[in-house]
Amino acid sequence: MNEDELRNQLQEFQAVQGQLQMLGMQLQQLNAQESETQKALDEVNKGNGPFYRYVSNILVEKDKESLKKELEEEKETITMRVSSFKKQEDRLKPRFEELRKKIEEAAKHMKPNG
Repeated sequence: MNEDELRNQLQEFQAVQGQLQMLGMQLQQLNAQESETQKALDEVNKGNGPFYRYVSNILVEKDKESLKKELEEEKETITMRVSSFKKQEDRLKPRFEELRKKIEEAAKHMKPNG
């Protein structure tokens, strides 16, 4: 592998690494949202109201069934996004490992300057 190829692989490696880090952070946020939504849904299922929901900066009263439906839809949307991000992560991880191994192998064979 020549220096230009190595440089290109290093750049791709760093780009993939950045994408994986971003996906990891987004997955962490989505998992927290999913957990909070599930907690809210559990409370709605246990309670008999009145129920309130923030809409912008206003607290609005909601009936149990409409609030339950909203929370279930939110949870479904979050779950789909989590699934999509995990698929992206699953596609990137093998490429990341492949590049890491190639770069390590190239580094072993490089002559030190000097």
